[in-house]
Amino acid sequence: MAYAHGLEPCSERIGGSSPLSPTMDKLISLSNARAKFPEIVRKVSTTLDRVVITVNGQPKATLVNSEELEALEETAEVLSIPGAKDSILEGLRQAKKGKGVALSDLE
Repeated sequence: MAYAHGLEPCSERIGGSSPLSPTMDKLISLSNARAKFPEIVRKVSTTLDRVVITVNGQPKATLVNSEELEALEETAEVLSIPGAKDSILEGLRQAKKGKGVALSDLE
């Protein structure tokens, strides 16, 4: 199927993403990306879509919204702290049980 904008939805998804998912990878060849770069940047900057640029049909680079990249980097930084993931999961378990301290009680 050809798309008017020259981008094709990625056929392989990680984590079961569906075509209706707010973050949807799109594939575009390097030559098409060059020709449509301003349009691609405009689209990525206003959505959570990711554009995967291919060379000879192989993914080589991904263009993402700068705010999304910042959020991904912050998440990676937090999760790199030893024990952080376990603490977060324990906090979620406690919250589901109604345990813990309300934020308003901390002030």
